[in-house]
Amino acid sequence: MLFGNGIIDKQPESLLNFWAIYFSSFPDNKIKEFLLGQILSQQ
Repeated sequence: MLFGNGIIDKQPESLLNFWAIYFSSFPDNKIKEFLLGQILSQQ
């Protein structure tokens, strides 16, 4: 699993890079913006 506390706590930059790559697979920018907003609001 990529979503371990160790990754989030120790490597926030790597996690953000993962999400950037993950979002690049979405064709719809509105979906990207919504999901990114959800993630950032949880930090």
